[in-house]
Formats: sequence, structure tokens, C-alpha cells
Amino acid sequence: MSGRDPRERGRASTPLEPLYDLTYVIAFAAAAEQLAHHVADGHIGPSIGAYLFAIFSVSWAWMNFTWFASAYGNDDALFRVAAIVQMVGVVILIFGLPPSFSATSERDRGRPEGRLTRGAGGGSCRRRTARSCRLRGASPLPSPISA
Repeated sequence: MSGRDPRERGRASTPLEPLYDLTYVIAFAAAAEQLAHHVADGHIGPSIGAYLFAIFSVSWAWMNFTWFASAYGNDDALFRVAAIVQMVGVVILIFGLPPSFSATSERDRGRPEGRLTRGAGGGSCRRRTARSCRLRGASPLPSPISA
């Protein structure tokens, strides 16, 4: 694989390049969706950490292959195979985002999940068991699922 001529002017994109970029757009959107979902559940700190890690890994892969394409993008078979392998890797990364976000936000592993409760002082007991909230003077709110 030889490098591109630095004096080359006005190179048009190939049909593979927009598809390549689209896989990264989907990866950014999937990371943002996971962030919004876990922040809404109240896991702000761990979710931001998982989001930053996901964005770093997606950006790092995109940036390095883009630099490679700028230097060696001669659109031969080896280059196309490398781009397709990179796109498959990004799709695999996208499927790994939900478990990575869930793993960072599960602090009470092995304990039964409690309901959102209100304490005697008006504070909420989130993600605690009903017993630990009662010890603090709170009572569990009724579940909308159970009758």
C-alpha cells in the first residue's frame, strides 16, 4: 500500500466512506442514549464515566482510521477490507455499550432493589431496601406494578 500524493487536489469520497461515517454516528447516538437512560435512573456519576470512556474509544478509532485514510486512501481492495473490518468493530462496540453502562451503575449488586421512598424529613430513599429506609424513618411508596 503506497501513500497518497500530497499534491492531489479535490478527491471525491467513495460510497464506502459515508457508510463508514454512519457507523460512528450510530455509535455516538447509542452512547448518548445510554447516558440519558442511566442519568434518568439516577446514576449520574457512573454514567458520565461510562459515557466518557465510550466516546473516547469511538473517537480514538474514528480519528486514527481517518488519519490512515487521509494518508493511504487509495481505495484498493486492502483498504476497503480494512474499512469494513473497522465498521464491524464499531458495531460490536455498540452492542457492548448497554452492558458497560449497566455494570457501572449497579452499586447494590446482590441486594434486592427498593422502591423510591420518602423519609420523615422529606428526603428520598432511592435504591435501598424497604427495611433500611424504615430504619431511617421512611416508608416505601407503593409500587405502580403491584396491585
